[in-house]
Amino acid sequence: MPSSAIWCLANPCDPTAFIFAAMALGRSAAAIGVRGRVYSLATIDAQLMVRHEEKKVRRQGGRTQGPSAFTAEDRERFKANLSRLIRESLDSCSQT
Repeated sequence: MPSSAIWCLANPCDPTAFIFAAMALGRSAAAIGVRGRVYSLATIDAQLMVRHEEKKVRRQGGRTQGPSAFTAEDRERFKANLSRLIRESLDSCSQT
């Protein structure tokens, strides 16, 4: 579990969101998206690849699907996962 920092990615439409998540994970920090998704080293490569493929489609004139509407469930998931990450981070800091 990352012990140094937690990065919150505020805009799901931001084309650099996954890049910031990858940077945070590379620095042993946790990264969480606005919808409460906790990014991990195990899945960030696949997410960056999907982002790259969608960019190629758009560059060729195609269209990709935008994000779904933000829901109360997204807000609750974010609150729960952020609280969990903060607790885990504080616990790991107190153990050192």
